[in-house]
Amino acid sequence: MDISVSDETLSQTTQCKTNMSCLKGSTDHLCSVERCIDGKVHFVTCLKIEACSYRISFGNGQFCDCPVRKEIYNKHTI
Repeated sequence: MDISVSDETLSQTTQCKTNMSCLKGSTDHLCSVERCIDGKVHFVTCLKIEACSYRISFGNGQFCDCPVRKEIYNKHTI
């Protein structure tokens, strides 16, 4: 599957520690979006324990504020 995001989204993603590896291959390593509210708030479950600049704890869960991850989910439902 060809996963692409807009240039505007790429330019907004300035804190990615993995050099946007989510756009370079398999989607198996992506945090799983468990629930999305209005295409803006993406609650996730992540297999990785390493720190991510865009993953934010909220109560017992986490949400993702990564522009690239949000567009991938909103555009491709991945």
